Amino acid sequence: MKYALPFHYPITPLLRKHGPQGYSKYAHHRPWLRDEFDFRCVYCLKREQWCSQLNDFELDHQVAQCIASDFCREYTNLVYACHNCNHRKGNK
Repeated sequence: MKYALPFHYPITPLLRKHGPQGYSKYAHHRPWLRDEFDFRCVYCLKREQWCSQLNDFELDHQVAQCIASDFCREYTNLVYACHNCNHRKGNK
């Protein structure tokens, strides 16, 4: 039986594959972010398929909305995260 190699975090920053613009709500970026982050949580690497519901995953703002509200709809400020990681991160 062959085993998959363990995941290694990349050394270089992620170069985004997508860059959709013009959405009025940041939630509209969800399909793009799911693909961008390979259907995984950016923090703990949990896969969507390991969860019981799609709403176990959320869109997280790298720079919190309370710090930079004008940056909240920017695609480059959004990451795909599971609920637990997003909750732990909070407004940090």
